[in-house]
Formats: sequence, structure tokens, C-alpha cells
Amino acid sequence: MSTTQRSESMNKFFKDFVRSSTLVSDFVYQYKEALNARCVKEKEKDVKMMNSKAFLKIGYYIEAAAAKTYTRKIFLKFQKELFSSQNLKIDKLGENAGEEIYRVMFYRRETPAYEVAFTKANKKALCSCHMFEFVEILCWHIFVVFVKKSLV
Repeated sequence: MSTTQRSESMNKFFKDFVRSSTLVSDFVYQYKEALNARCVKEKEKDVKMMNSKAFLKIGYYIEAAAAKTYTRKIFLKFQKELFSSQNLKIDKLGENAGEEIYRVMFYRRETPAYEVAFTKANKKALCSCHMFEFVEILCWHIFVVFVKKSLV
């Protein structure tokens, strides 16, 4: 997080509770009010998430498991990736020492194409887009390989 982002985040946090004319003695009270308001919002979101079920679009087992595991916001990102995998073409490029290499791309388009390495022994996949390493959500390229292998 950059210094500017941090500053903007703090400004947003305090904007409803503190003004430039606020005295230091009032600041302490207003700070407590801001923290309490934030806690209440978080608790409301938690209750909403725990008492409502996520809408499953596809019906794969992995989608239902993710709905139970992830927060609603993360689940929606996960679900978007899973749903996007339905419109992809997959070609097997080869096999080497128990690892299968696939090329994944959109139908009727040659670019962009991503390579997914799938290891049969431990059923792990690694994609050339590296989304899982950065965001920790499986990408649609890996999902299409898992669907082909009946792992979802």
C-alpha cells in the first residue's frame, strides 16, 4: 500500500466523525465512535454472509465447497473464474514424466493462449498466467483442465 493510498484510506475512515476543527479532546471520543461504527458494519456483513446461501451457477462440487469456505466477496471472484472456464478450448500439447501440458484458449481465437501443466500423481496444476500465486484463486485455465480430468 502506497503512502497516498494509506492517507486516502484514513481520510475515508474518519470523514464522517472528525472535522478539521475538532479538538484533540473530542478526537479521542470521535475515534472510539468511528471504531465502533466499523465493528458494527463488519458484524452486519458477517451475519448476512452466514445466514444467506450463495447462488450456485454451475453445480460442480468444487463450487459448493468454495461457497462454504470462502467469504462471499472471494467466492464471487472464484465463481467468476469457474464460470469463465465454460467458454474455453483445450488442447493437449504433450506429456513428460507424469506431467501433462495443455494449451488453453478461447474458442475461435489463438491468442491469448495459456499453458497449464497438470501433474497426474498429486493432481496439481500450474498455469502460465500465475493467478493462483498472486491472488490465491484458481484461474479459469486450470478449471478447464480440472473439468476435462473430472476433478471438479
